[in-house]
Amino acid sequence: MKAMLLKLGMWVLGGFIARTLVGAGLTIVGYVAFVPLLEYGLNQLNNALGGIAADVLNVLLLGGLGEIITIIGSAMMTKISLLAGLAGLARVSTQGNS
Repeated sequence: MKAMLLKLGMWVLGGFIARTLVGAGLTIVGYVAFVPLLEYGLNQLNNALGGIAADVLNVLLLGGLGEIITIIGSAMMTKISLLAGLAGLARVSTQGNS
């Protein structure tokens, strides 16, 4: 009985560890793939804001425009990372059941 429980525990932990590592790997790949795209978009936004008069831009920055851009960029990267990780975990868990 003890050997059977040990085998069952190893099987459960082995699958969990595999799913976790694959999910982490897909998260890293998704992050690496989408960071340049996000940086390009933020640079385009920065270039578009460069055409605004300095006084207007200063008022916008005092109102928190810089923080808004940072929060939106961080939220986009977090969503991409989470979705990539969930997709990886779903793929591994369906492969383990077949």
